[in-house]
Amino acid sequence: MRGRAPGAAAELALVGVALAWGLSFAVIKDALAAVPPHWLIALRFGLAFAAFAAAGPGRLLRAGAPTWRAGIAVGALLYLAFALQTLGLQHTTPARSAFLTGCSVLLVPVLERVLLGRRASPALAVGVGLALVGLALLLHPGSLLELNRGDLLTFACAFAFAGHILALGRYALRVPSRDLAALQILAVAAFATPVAVASEPIALDYPARAWGAVVFLGLVCSAFAFGAQTWAQRRTSPSRTALILALEPVFAAGASVALGMERLGPAEWLGGALVVAGVVLSGRSRLAQLDP
Repeated sequence: MRGRAPGAAAELALVGVALAWGLSFAVIKDALAAVPPHWLIALRFGLAFAAFAAAGPGRLLRAGAPTWRAGIAVGALLYLAFALQTLGLQHTTPARSAFLTGCSVLLVPVLERVLLGRRASPALAVGVGLALVGLALLLHPGSLLELNRGDLLTFACAFAFAGHILALGRYALRVPSRDLAALQILAVAAFATPVAVASEPIALDYPARAWGAVVFLGLVCSAFAFGAQTWAQRRTSPSRTALILALEPVFAAGASVALGMERLGPAEWLGGALVVAGVVLSGRSRLAQLDP
């Protein structure tokens, strides 16, 4: 494949991204006990942007207006996605949140069909079917009453993440990728901060454990993860990227269970597995079309 040299290092980096994002669900859930959700987002992405700025001071000052417009547009969708996800985690479990968020990969080709009129492949239809069955098992293992506000907010965040993926695909080839990554992170912090100030008390005397979570989320799950994904996707195929990142909900469920945050029954494990299978299948059908 011209212009892209597949390598073990790139795929290992993507595994690291999936692991970081998978662990983040349990970390966010724990941090929300001390840090209000919008402040958690603002501090996380403010720290991530500071890391980007320190690596290239003055770089964004030289970016043109089209780059700034793209960064703000993509960042607005990213803020909406993280706001819905973080608010949802107040009322649902890390594993359920991760499996529902993972549906964003599946929703991308669905939205492309609805918004852009692109034909869906048979593999996509099968993937959607698997995911729907999986969601039914995951969200309703015993009773319809088990579907709560957190699940609904998190499923809405999957649509926002899907919109972010579509917007990022539109702008990524038009502006420098590093600048776009930094600006979307800056935009998330800029959107979250006034909402936090207006809706949540200003109190930064959080316990050390909460500040540790902010540092992990900001540096590892945001600065490292977005930077590593951009670097890796220049060296491996989109299909391989989608398959590796489908490990995220698996890591999230494992971490949540290992930390004693929840216990998953057989129906929920089966439902989560079907969601991952649907995400992988639909991701392959969509992203394979992008490979030369």
